[in-house]
Amino acid sequence: MGLPARIIDEYTYADYAAWPEEQRYELLDGEAVRMAAAPTVRHQRLVRTLLVLLDRQLEDSPCESLLAPTAVLLDAPLLGRDLARTVVEPDLLVICDADKIKPHGVEGAPDLVVEVLSPSTLLRDTQTKFALYDRFGVAEYWIVDPEGALLHQFVRQTADPDAVADPAPAPPSLMHVRTWTATEMLESAAVPGLTIPLHKVFAG
Repeated sequence: MGLPARIIDEYTYADYAAWPEEQRYELLDGEAVRMAAAPTVRHQRLVRTLLVLLDRQLEDSPCESLLAPTAVLLDAPLLGRDLARTVVEPDLLVICDADKIKPHGVEGAPDLVVEVLSPSTLLRDTQTKFALYDRFGVAEYWIVDPEGALLHQFVRQTADPDAVADPAPAPPSLMHVRTWTATEMLESAAVPGLTIPLHKVFAG
């Protein structure tokens, strides 16, 4: 069964919250986008391993790791919960501001978002959702490539207050800083003290 027809095909979190649980969608600027089919076992093992490593690292910190399906209402601080038009479900996320965590999900940008690529989500994770994470202030974004055993790290760059004004369009604030391989120890830029031994992540 599909979604109810709309005169203007634009949805909000109020619609999202009313849909049956078996109908999994994300809202991308008001557009309802059906979630991909169930991920592979390899994908889920990788997500599980990352979650365990994150939990261990964050045990004595104010930060908390969460996994999908956790609704992240990126624009709720601007529009309010019910009117939020951008609701995503990242594979993993880390929140260091407990006030953003609500019973229904997370309101506002996480400190860290992790997406594990699959053929059906590659373009969405690397283009559409990347642009939304950039626009709404995600501090750090990891794109994990299971096939290549690589992790692409993007970190929010702060503007240089002494820079001369440039009339050209501003580049994305989330900038690629490094691609990590399976033999390296990943260091987070946004979450203090967070390091991940990638050989454990890609071992499965």
